[in-house]
Amino acid sequence: MDKVPEPFTYLIDYFFNFLLNNSFCIYNCCNKPLHTYLKGAMILDYVNALRQKVGNDPLLLPGAVVLIFNDQEELLLEHRKDGGWGLPGGLMELGETIEGTATREVLEETGLVITSLQLLGIFSGEDYHYTFQNGDEIYSVTAVYWTNQYSGKLKHDSNESLDVKFFKTLPRDLKDEYKDYILPYYSSIIQNQRTSKHE
Repeated sequence: MDKVPEPFTYLIDYFFNFLLNNSFCIYNCCNKPLHTYLKGAMILDYVNALRQKVGNDPLLLPGAVVLIFNDQEELLLEHRKDGGWGLPGGLMELGETIEGTATREVLEETGLVITSLQLLGIFSGEDYHYTFQNGDEIYSVTAVYWTNQYSGKLKHDSNESLDVKFFKTLPRDLKDEYKDYILPYYSSIIQNQRTSKHE
């Protein structure tokens, strides 16, 4: 099975646990119901309803992640419970804009309120097609944004992450799937910030 990129690993964990017994948390560490861990219950119900109609046929799963830089040219990352550091982000909910997904996920996962977003790119296509052990197929579509305009007090969502903090240099245990979203833009964003300071 191909490796599944964030922010979609939590959704896939849900699928397997739901099919098996629908009683354990996504980390299999306790007996708490799944809904106490999953913010996007509506989209999960929607996907399950589609699966009943189309079986294993491919589904599109849209989502968003955000590169957030502070004035010290540091990038905000969160330490995921499944290991390694990644970007705040998640799946789109029904009736939501993709920008709304980005700002909502950042608020829920970091406590920060985004006041401006710039789209960097859309990651989709055959490189993001995955087939799972039960035969289900998905095509993930991820919008990548960046910002340095935000307010609020930084805090992490203990249901999803162990910590959130800004990094001057990228950590060694940055999850591989996030490198696609960060590396093409990292240097140019920092350079643009430096240029803006001197204008």
